[in-house]
Amino acid sequence: MDHVFTIAEERLNLFARMANSACGLSLWCFGMKKQLYTCTCPAEKEFRLFLDLGQCLDYAIAHGPESHAPILMSDPIGMLWVAECVLHGDDAGYLVILGPVFDAAASWQTLQNCLRGMNLSVSLTATIMEKLEQVPILPLSTLHQYIKMLHWVLYEETLDVGSIRLQNRSNIIPDKEESPYPWDPDRARVVEAQIMQRIREGDIYYPDNRKGMERFADKDAYNLGNPLRENKDTAIIFTALCARAAMDGGLSPRIAKQLEVQYIRAIEQCTDVGLIEVNSAMVSDFVHRVHDCRMNPALSDAVQEICAYVHSHLTDDILLDDIAAAVGYTSYYLTKKFYRETGQRMTDYINHAKIQYACVQLTGTDKTLQQISEELHYSSRSYFTAVFRKVIGCSPTEYRNNGGNKP
Repeated sequence: MDHVFTIAEERLNLFARMANSACGLSLWCFGMKKQLYTCTCPAEKEFRLFLDLGQCLDYAIAHGPESHAPILMSDPIGMLWVAECVLHGDDAGYLVILGPVFDAAASWQTLQNCLRGMNLSVSLTATIMEKLEQVPILPLSTLHQYIKMLHWVLYEETLDVGSIRLQNRSNIIPDKEESPYPWDPDRARVVEAQIMQRIREGDIYYPDNRKGMERFADKDAYNLGNPLRENKDTAIIFTALCARAAMDGGLSPRIAKQLEVQYIRAIEQCTDVGLIEVNSAMVSDFVHRVHDCRMNPALSDAVQEICAYVHSHLTDDILLDDIAAAVGYTSYYLTKKFYRETGQRMTDYINHAKIQYACVQLTGTDKTLQQISEELHYSSRSYFTAVFRKVIGCSPTEYRNNGGNKP
């Protein structure tokens, strides 16, 4: 490895041994042309297969050099991998990968079903199932610590966890109709448990599990003759579970209930295609609110009531005097109190909440921009577009055309 690790070889070797000794976490080192230099994984051949099948290695090589930050990736059976790129010059350098690791216990039956769908030989499937027993299971918070340590080893600088990039699998994961991995109730239970735990912990750094939610949310088929109604009912049940998890995580029951009502109303307006988008936006909303609640545990009852009022009146013309009257303070005192506790102006908070609602409408319904703008009581479509761009970073049309992602 002398020709590879010109800066951090000794530290990286020590880190690899310590990570493997502490929890069985493996380290791989590749050249930028996918040549493997070194690996501490005892099942190198078997797990390299998942790096390739999930296109994790290709993705890391293609996107690693784009930013001075690690990438958190997942493969077809839900194992996580972390990649960090170190470049020397324009194209020389190497790629360090940590993994595989599970962030929660996986169902044995689910793993077998996934492997069957990959059309592997019986003997290889048996071998992989045996090797999967060796894969460490780490909470995401613990994995974050290893990612921060790896970054320090490579760059001698402290990493902000919020800088970790997430793999965009929109062009990798096949559409639901083409997916080779059959859905089963066991897998649904695991996915549901992961999502609820993420909400309870307010874990804003967990990778988006939209595909996992899709497999969970659209499969409670009751054969009643109305598939859309069945899917909406399942999404409503899922919403109630999310609200309960948020309350368990410390979110005010009043705010959680208001959000629950807001998203159930959005679900009722959805087409079948939009349900997954609403679910994804809802989970993100609950997660961020629990996170904010934990980061600001000293928020007064009055400020929490303001938040609850705003989210229960998103489609109203929200006036500061009306909020003040509902909470029982003067508008002057309340705006000062809100800014002192949250660091945000109330008008900015209201606009942010309305734009988040607009995001759900853009991806989950066929409403026009004019209809959404009027529903949220913006004075004009152009003003709505300007506020949306300020909050989200792109126009409403760009957001809708990109399926709820920034272009």
